[in-house]
Amino acid sequence: MAFLRWFVVKGKQFCCPASTGGRFFKVYDNAYTLRLLEVLAEDFPALHSLLGDQKFEQALRAYLAAHPSHHPSIRWLGRHLAAWLARTEPWSDHLEIADMAAFEWALGLAFDAPDAPVLESETLAGLAADEWPAMTLAFHPAFGTVDLLWDVAPFQQIVARGDTPRLRAIATGTAFYLGRVARSRQPDRLL
Repeated sequence: MAFLRWFVVKGKQFCCPASTGGRFFKVYDNAYTLRLLEVLAEDFPALHSLLGDQKFEQALRAYLAAHPSHHPSIRWLGRHLAAWLARTEPWSDHLEIADMAAFEWALGLAFDAPDAPVLESETLAGLAADEWPAMTLAFHPAFGTVDLLWDVAPFQQIVARGDTPRLRAIATGTAFYLGRVARSRQPDRLL
């Protein structure tokens, strides 16, 4: 919808809601919204499985109304979804939904992270003792953490395999550390 709201005429921008353009613009408006829903379904397949088709679409239409796309890349459309689900009724009554969104978003970030050299154990072993105090280590760009109250990782992995999952609660909060194997862009090779 956002791209239809701005038109350029002789170098000047002006705001024009697509809905005032009549039924012909409405077709594009609907197609754009459906495309955004499709992208979010690709980014959050386990959330889709958890909610089911109808509730998933209901939640994401409300999310898109609250968080329309403002970034040039559609990749970042779902970045606020977990927080939005955690604070927006009726979704906030079921924190496993927000946890699933947070986990799937973190997986996507790990998968899309830039490649970077990995410090090999042989390199560390070859360092002299006097080199260690001056050494600075950094995490790989694919490394991330996510704090969850629900054990959503097995559910997500079962969905990714195409099986029927069951969700179970975690008695206490759990931190998951995510990353990917160096030089591999396959999501099933996550650490």
